[in-house]
Amino acid sequence: MCLQSASANPFVTSAGKSTLQIDQELVESTVIPLGENKPIYSFSISGHGYIDGANTLIRVVLVDKEEREYLVYEGYSLLERGNSGLFPFAKQCEETCILNGIVPSQLKILISRGAVSIRQAHVSYSPKDLPQEAQQKGLTSFAQQLKRSQDASKVERINSTPGILWRAGENEFSGKSYQARKELAGHDFGAPTGFEFYRSGFFLSPTLDFSAPTLVGSGRKGGGGTSPTPAPTATPAAAPTPPTTDLVSYPIGGTVSKPLETVDWTNRHGVRWTTGIRNQAWCGSCWAFGAVATIETNTNLWFNQLLNYDLSEQQTLSCSGAGTCKGGWPGSAASWHATNGLIAETCMPYRAIDANGCDYDSCEFVPVTCGSGCATSPITVKFAGISNVDSSADSIKMAILERGTLSGTVWGWSHAMELVGYGVIKAGDFIYADTNYNTRISVLTGDARIGSTWWKFKNSWGNWGEGGYARIYYASGYPGAQAIVGPVTVSGATLSISCNDNDNDTFCNWGTSKTKPSTCPASCSGNNVPDCDDSNAAVGACQFQQVALDYRLECRQYDSSLTHCPASGASCPAGTIAYPTKSICGSTGRKANQASYWTHCAKQIYSCGTCPSGSVLASHSACANAGSVCSAGSCT
Repeated sequence: MCLQSASANPFVTSAGKSTLQIDQELVESTVIPLGENKPIYSFSISGHGYIDGANTLIRVVLVDKEEREYLVYEGYSLLERGNSGLFPFAKQCEETCILNGIVPSQLKILISRGAVSIRQAHVSYSPKDLPQEAQQKGLTSFAQQLKRSQDASKVERINSTPGILWRAGENEFSGKSYQARKELAGHDFGAPTGFEFYRSGFFLSPTLDFSAPTLVGSGRKGGGGTSPTPAPTATPAAAPTPPTTDLVSYPIGGTVSKPLETVDWTNRHGVRWTTGIRNQAWCGSCWAFGAVATIETNTNLWFNQLLNYDLSEQQTLSCSGAGTCKGGWPGSAASWHATNGLIAETCMPYRAIDANGCDYDSCEFVPVTCGSGCATSPITVKFAGISNVDSSADSIKMAILERGTLSGTVWGWSHAMELVGYGVIKAGDFIYADTNYNTRISVLTGDARIGSTWWKFKNSWGNWGEGGYARIYYASGYPGAQAIVGPVTVSGATLSISCNDNDNDTFCNWGTSKTKPSTCPASCSGNNVPDCDDSNAAVGACQFQQVALDYRLECRQYDSSLTHCPASGASCPAGTIAYPTKSICGSTGRKANQASYWTHCAKQIYSCGTCPSGSVLASHSACANAGSVCSAGSCT
């Protein structure tokens, strides 16, 4: 990770307990070298954290000589019950209150849209300086007890935050160490602003604004650690550098179909089409699990039957070349499987160790090589390929309806999951209920977020969230997504596409094939469009709302002086409009040539006849006035 390094070592140590002056005021991610050569048993810091809204995230991390990481301090708005401002902390030690004689190397400070002032560090060099209870119970046992207490406090503070649409709770993932969570979440910042505690409801995906490049910028699409080498046949192409001028025009006349309000493949046609919840364990392989889960579900959907094959994430990890336990590319993994096939889990069971003999923490294991699977898998799934569908939120929604679940990426922290559906936040929507439903929390009438799109993801963290799933919404933007392209084939099984009219409404459901199969019953012989809901006789073909296309043509021009993308959610400067494009920028704050989808501010210039110098006018119309209608080449 390329972080700004502090120029001086502020530590002067002595035997026993020491209070060390640091006096660092930081607004950027920074590394402070410690220069220690002897073991320590406790480390804490005192100072202030500055929280500047929901997108602030501050983490101070102690790194030892073995490159293991321990969380010292964490600050974000939810931990202050939604408040912003300056918050003091004294002798803060998340995972470093009790240490088992580690030798520290550096202090890593990670900052997104905030600041931290570290005044002092407090260090113990002997286990005799630790609390008597720690010595009696044992260091490891006492450290675990402290973590449980700290986690319970965080959950209480998050749930006390006014206005949030989700609830926190302790779970299998939150109980892991910071380093484990960081690797499994797919980002050097770890899971963002409380996501490790997600239990239910609508989670607002924060927009993290890093002051220095992170590993995700070098090509990772999920997982943690160093960037993997993508599969040679599936290396994502670099996005082209956009011109300094460009034209945005809307076709003249016609309509476009608006996506259905809700599609959820965990309950569509009255059936759960997704396969079981998996657990990636101690390997940063979310990229592999996201790809495999998508292939499993789409095999069900292509044949329109619950085959529920359990396919091999270990084959993906060891054979595809798309990544390691330190991160990878779900799209590259899926592309490799399209050609080479995805075998059964029983043929190559998941070990959470990659072909280099590594898990997320170390490389001390026997490598799980590609040849370690069985000689012949009972089944092998192949398909035509993958397709990028993340050009707009509406295109993703239509792809979920027509193509099935997608391989999804949560931009901003690059965690890969299966994208299984979407919907719209409504008054009365469920947020949380206790075990006996004595307490139920729902979205209140009049909430400003009503109407926002939520995206439903299937995660790979085991017992976590809403039965392994999460509903996530964005203040702006949408997830990245890739679709499995049929036909899907399964060697080792004799299959045909099932076609059913379960609700007897003369419309049939035959899965995601675009061609109506010959296996359909006679009851739907007169209808060649699929049933929109085969569990409801009142619903036949999907009824799409038709939205008239805008007749306006707009001359737009890039501001060539932009070398950074604007902050997510920020308004474009006066006289410009937000222009989504495949741009030169990656996530917020990235410099030019980091290619990805983002938003430029483009100058918006209206004219009737000729556009100003530096911009262009649509060749098929002379009209570009705001709100005007083009007719026979003249403005009306």
